[in-house]
Amino acid sequence: MMNRFSLNLIVILFAVSFKAIGQTTNIANHSPIIYKQGSLTGPTSGSGLTPLSELDYTGSPFINDEYVACEIFYGTKSFGKMFYKYNAYNEEIQIKNSVYKNEFSALKRDKNVYIISEGIPLKFQNFLNKNGKKMKGYLFSLVNERYSLYKRKNVKYTEPSKAPSSFSKDIPAKFRKFVAYYFQKENGEIIELETKRKKILNWLPPKDKTLLENWVDFKSKKFSKEEDLIEIFNYLNIN
Repeated sequence: MMNRFSLNLIVILFAVSFKAIGQTTNIANHSPIIYKQGSLTGPTSGSGLTPLSELDYTGSPFINDEYVACEIFYGTKSFGKMFYKYNAYNEEIQIKNSVYKNEFSALKRDKNVYIISEGIPLKFQNFLNKNGKKMKGYLFSLVNERYSLYKRKNVKYTEPSKAPSSFSKDIPAKFRKFVAYYFQKENGEIIELETKRKKILNWLPPKDKTLLENWVDFKSKKFSKEEDLIEIFNYLNIN
């Protein structure tokens, strides 16, 4: 006959298992964070772009070609740990709770919904490019202080072209990766950063401009190097 200890242990194990299953289901189907579920072999997100399955292309529309571990948040609430791939062609973050599963879901494009991977947040943001055009997309948050620094990893898509003669071949569509940096002053607009010394100094208030000019290490910094940009922004924020 089953003793009381054994019965209590079975009840506890059942409760823990049920809770774990419930949490997994909530992560995969919770409406505040998920807008689409699909298959890796199916069409893309209905963004008005040609589905990837119908394109013949070189390169990759993904920033990371393999699924990477991350944690998903809505505001300050965590929805648990998952795996993600960032499809820059569609501005879509695909998530799975197992790298071995074929099915995936996609996060809602919402400023309150974001992931953190390897300590770096990735959020959907409104921003201006260097021509002042209003845009939306995912930005990596590198420095989040009075002066904030963001990085945009994206892809440029080049249409296929027909061979001009029978002696040459058609050129398939191509994806090429690029990186751009953005800055934000005290919760203002997020603006693309032109990585030239004079340009950076010009968007600073006189006090902070003088601060950088008097910084001994400033002249040795290369604005094309991410680690130098992070160091410059951190210096502004602590002085």
